[in-house]
Amino acid sequence: EEEDENENYSNIDQISSGDKGCRDMNKCFSNGQRIRHTIGINKSWIGIYDSLQNCILYNDMFYKSLSGFVNAHHRQNGTYKNNGVNGWSCSYCEIDGEWISTFNLKGNND
Repeated sequence: EEEDENENYSNIDQISSGDKGCRDMNKCFSNGQRIRHTIGINKSWIGIYDSLQNCILYNDMFYKSLSGFVNAHHRQNGTYKNNGVNGWSCSYCEIDGEWISTFNLKGNND
């Protein structure tokens, strides 16, 4: 049975209807910040944001976009569909020890 993307946001207050937050990684994340994507309930990738390269590092691979990171995870897992998914809608970043949805993050300069 194929597992679906985990769409249950633990921080539902971080998501606002119709509003998108920051979509520029170098404005959204800080150097060394952890970025997580989960398929199902327990298949997670946790990458590290590298501000110098403006990419997410995971298993010696550099991903130049959040969607690239997420869709590579789906490809590796065998759950990649059609044109892929938008990484901003299904990922989390760690802020002060909490995993926060990346859907409508405020940028560092906001």
